[in-house]
Amino acid sequence: MAQGWLFRLGILWGLFLSLTISAGAEDTHIHSTVELADKLSTVVQRDLLTLHRAPGVTISASGYPVVHTRTPPFALWTTTPPQGSSVSISFVPGMSIQGTVLSKTKESLRSSMGVEFHSPDGSRGIVHLDYTRGGKLDSGVVISEGSHLAYAITRRPLDTYRIEAMERSTLVPPEPSFVPVGAPAATSNITNQAPTSLTIPKLESLPGAPNVIYLDLDGHTTTGTWFNNYYNRGLPIVSAPAAPGAIAIEYVWMRVAEMYRTFNINVTTIQERFDRAPKNQRIRVVVSSTDWLGNGWSGIALKGSWGANDGETPCYIFLNRAAMNYAQVAIIAHEAAHTLGQDHDGVYLANGGLREYFNGHNRWPSGYNLWGPIMGAPYDSLVPQWSRGEYGGASNRQDDIANILSVPGIQRRPDMVGDYTFTALTLLPKLGEVRYDGLIESSTDKDVFRFTTGKTTLRPTVTSFVTGGKGRGMLNIAAKIYDQRGRTIAVSDPQSIPDNSMLDAPFPPLTVDQGTYFLEVDGVGELNPVTDGYSDYSSIGSYTVAIGGIVVHVPPATATPTPTVTPTRTPTLTATTTPTRTPTQGSTLTPTHTPTLTHTPTQTPTASPTPTAKIEPTRVSTPMPSPQPTITPAVSPTPAVHPPGRVPTRTMTRG
Repeated sequence: MAQGWLFRLGILWGLFLSLTISAGAEDTHIHSTVELADKLSTVVQRDLLTLHRAPGVTISASGYPVVHTRTPPFALWTTTPPQGSSVSISFVPGMSIQGTVLSKTKESLRSSMGVEFHSPDGSRGIVHLDYTRGGKLDSGVVISEGSHLAYAITRRPLDTYRIEAMERSTLVPPEPSFVPVGAPAATSNITNQAPTSLTIPKLESLPGAPNVIYLDLDGHTTTGTWFNNYYNRGLPIVSAPAAPGAIAIEYVWMRVAEMYRTFNINVTTIQERFDRAPKNQRIRVVVSSTDWLGNGWSGIALKGSWGANDGETPCYIFLNRAAMNYAQVAIIAHEAAHTLGQDHDGVYLANGGLREYFNGHNRWPSGYNLWGPIMGAPYDSLVPQWSRGEYGGASNRQDDIANILSVPGIQRRPDMVGDYTFTALTLLPKLGEVRYDGLIESSTDKDVFRFTTGKTTLRPTVTSFVTGGKGRGMLNIAAKIYDQRGRTIAVSDPQSIPDNSMLDAPFPPLTVDQGTYFLEVDGVGELNPVTDGYSDYSSIGSYTVAIGGIVVHVPPATATPTPTVTPTRTPTLTATTTPTRTPTQGSTLTPTHTPTLTHTPTQTPTASPTPTAKIEPTRVSTPMPSPQPTITPAVSPTPAVHPPGRVPTRTMTRG
């Protein structure tokens, strides 16, 4: 009996989704998605223990099943029903949905179809299916206005499919507006008119990265997506340009880029970067003053739609102010994260209720919260960060960073600076100062630098990513300086300062002797993450090291010795004379002796050439600095192409 029930469950969750043309014939087995959802929900609630043991079925954190199944290939586009024809979408025998083909699109690399149906209670729903060029199902959505459940279908390797049942509010998260009273309202307009053009500065955070988040600010026309079928009956959706100033665009881009800095993702305003990215590794974020949704939301995204429909299923940001500001930064990062599979960070209230969005905690006199989760509503938080539900009453324990890294193709950027003294990066001074722009990639990362100086007073500081305003970076820095023996001589870790300076690590003037020193940079938390602070989990991001006052040590000069000349002794010729005796009277004559010549040496130089002393000019010997390593960040699997310049990298030409 148990085996028979498991078999029925396997059939039920297989969701064959085969398309058949009903030609208007009456189908006695048609059920609405409301009925279908109720049946499936009952199965989950009644047989949870049995269901999770069934092959290919797991239970998601929300308590609903996730099915991994091999779906039969779908018909090629030449055999699919034409627009306006009646079709039946069969999940299992006896449980199918009859509707009308609402739209069909066919392009060179992708095709899609939308089927509209109506439930007996009058509520409307759609089945949207995206196909590959070969005619196989790539992704799909089943959603109804009258059901609390919806279904997301995604293709996995080897032509297997992941079919996930979830709350409709999870698949299409509601995003209420956070616009203050009195702010200018956005226009509500869905038209078929082409958007007007707008000159956008060309900005990118990681050139050459394989993953792209494209901030589309100059207007866009959307076709062939589930947005078109569900919200505009298959017609195009036209979004007008955002129309902010260039300064505001750079402001928003820079902060969104910082929130994705640790990943091999290029946040860009350049259309060509999106066009050239792999089709399944990109998302278009349409930022527009057109609120075509018309219900006051600040944005909309389909969960898990990263790369869906060749990346042509976008998410949307509806500008509700006259100009872009920090609230739009958080909303853009938030909506893009939904496409990467992120859920909302809410909080359970003391009365047992649930607040969908957690704003953050530790309200300061400045009017800002100290901390808030990006997937909540961190619009007035000094430090917005990714979260894993460490705060009290968290409704979502999802590990945001790990979840983003689970998306195929997305990786953490490589660590370019060693964590220890023996792997430290040597900083070479220029005009008595060293500077370096770095990145803390993870909570376990530390960056250690080596520098040498003569006796001096140093002026070191490490600055987190802050470009004006109050906070907005994710990295809170603790830094320390220690000598060659490993003795700590200075520490900087500001605490509980009610402005952005708490993220930096400045030092007072530091007098040091001649020697080699090390500077360590680390990302840290603040206070208690449960009640009023945050841990080092998402204390990551970019920073700048600056050390002034360095003296380059010059050792004493060594003079070149002067050669010494030694003379050579040469013998001289001298004569010795023997006197001649003169004979006297009565004497006998004695023969005269001939004088004998002898040689006596004298000190005279030889005729050989005397060496000439060559005097070299005195040279000051300065130690040659060791060559500065070329730091080229590498993005796996594609080699990185941006050097360690100022983070973020930006091209400021205007297209």
